[in-house]
Amino acid sequence: MKFVIAAGVALAFSAFGCGTGSSGDDDTGAGWDGGAGTDTGTTDADGDTDTDADTDTDADTDTDNDTDTDTDTDGDMDSDGDSDTSDTSDTSGTDTSDPCADCTTDELCCSGTCVQTASCDFAVVSASPDHGWQNGGDWVTLSGAGFVAGMRVFLGDGRAPVLVKGPTSAVVQTPPGLAGQVDIRIESGSSQATLPKAFAYQSGKLTQTWIQIAMGTIRGRAPGLAVMQDGRVLIVGGVTGPGGYNPDTATDSAEIFDREGESVSSVASKMSTVRWFPAAVTLLDGRVLVVGGACWQNMSQCYGDPTRADLFDPATETFTPTGSPLNKSRVFPRAVLLVDGRVLLGTVNDSSYEIYDPATDAFTLVTPLAGNGYGFIARLRDGRVLLGGGNNTAAAELFDSDTNGFTATGSLNTQRYWPTAHTLPDGHVAVIGGSPGTCCAWSPLDSIELFDPAGGTFSIAPYKLKSPRFEHGSTLVRDGTILVIGGFTTSEQCSSNTASVDQIDPIKGAVESFPVFPQPSSEVSAVTLLDGSILVAGGGGCGAAPVPYVDFLEGSPVIK
Repeated sequence: MKFVIAAGVALAFSAFGCGTGSSGDDDTGAGWDGGAGTDTGTTDADGDTDTDADTDTDADTDTDNDTDTDTDTDGDMDSDGDSDTSDTSDTSGTDTSDPCADCTTDELCCSGTCVQTASCDFAVVSASPDHGWQNGGDWVTLSGAGFVAGMRVFLGDGRAPVLVKGPTSAVVQTPPGLAGQVDIRIESGSSQATLPKAFAYQSGKLTQTWIQIAMGTIRGRAPGLAVMQDGRVLIVGGVTGPGGYNPDTATDSAEIFDREGESVSSVASKMSTVRWFPAAVTLLDGRVLVVGGACWQNMSQCYGDPTRADLFDPATETFTPTGSPLNKSRVFPRAVLLVDGRVLLGTVNDSSYEIYDPATDAFTLVTPLAGNGYGFIARLRDGRVLLGGGNNTAAAELFDSDTNGFTATGSLNTQRYWPTAHTLPDGHVAVIGGSPGTCCAWSPLDSIELFDPAGGTFSIAPYKLKSPRFEHGSTLVRDGTILVIGGFTTSEQCSSNTASVDQIDPIKGAVESFPVFPQPSSEVSAVTLLDGSILVAGGGGCGAAPVPYVDFLEGSPVIK
């Protein structure tokens, strides 16, 4: 069942690149022919044979490295891009179809592409797709040569999570980036190669009205959402009870939102335990890691097994427990994909963190400098991870996956319990709302802090939310703005759910009101889809009734 509160606009993109010839003909110039025949009549000045008035699309021989300027009377064209207009000799001296004719002196022609590299044995020659959104999160396949495990990949100055699939292929997830074309650079040890202007960050708006699409069940209290590599969204866990507050109604079921059909379908397979407030992270191999049990922070009223983690395979739509359990029970997790393909996660009930490694299918304990349960976690554009805030703390620190180490950084200006945070296209991190102090003494904040990774400092943004809020949902939109949805707005937690939505524009330095959510809600989860649309699910904190719907915003045309 679908309730339409808006209509969307379809998007279309064109790819760019250059090709190479493969006709098998003898062509010692800089161009290439595409046919397989032989001319048998009179001879052009360049040495090929041309008896008719047609265009040379066959396997003739062209050895003078020039461009034909004559055109055959039948009107077709040579596959190397020249035009025969008379049976006279060529005069240009160049063959403009050469895909590497424009290579500069510091570039090599590798597989028909101009690459800045010392050797074509280590090169990146293409990216597919060659465009994506400013908010990042797109999945891109790189082709080239000499790819090795541990290779670093950069889009502009943003470092991307990468999975090397073989010497000629790798999959990356794009970091956020400002609109425009950027280079793709790969590094391994002291070797590096660059494909100039190989990826285009694009911008686009949203439609202004919400669409409700029925789920198979109620999923209150922040179900886990993961945008999979095929564009669908996995929705896991949550609570199903009519009150929607206690973990005793947490579920082990899952559903999938299909953007193409704008529908939600149930997954037959079940998770290994019930979950509320779970974290779901799409791995570089396409599977989804799901963690988080159904317990209160003090581990009372605990249901299921909070040490269990699951892997979801989108190809078979099945859940499988990880090879080893978590080292500690985990509830209310925060998790992020690292640039090396592992996952870093922390939870409110224990100050330690764990790292899941898909290569070993195991979790390893790591110790941060300070705990930040109910805080935030965000991967920076340089690949490090910023974590901070939370239960009665303003401290923040950085995790470097290259060293597996934590280092201190500047503290927040205000303690923030249950804020949200996003890395912006310009590299800053916006930390939004929350409540100062500790659990249950609520005082929602309307302020926003910006982290500068260059200086390692937080500053209060010169703009504020229209409504103070915590336990809200938010997501980074493809035009670089942030949509902030619902939450609690006063100290009266259970009676202050809001339907209001704010749109933060860091470029304009402003916060504007967005059309309201279909129902007052808090504890919602929100994600941006691969096509730039927005999906929201959950709700149902005390005083807010969870609903069996997802709420959806379609993307509108690309901003030119």
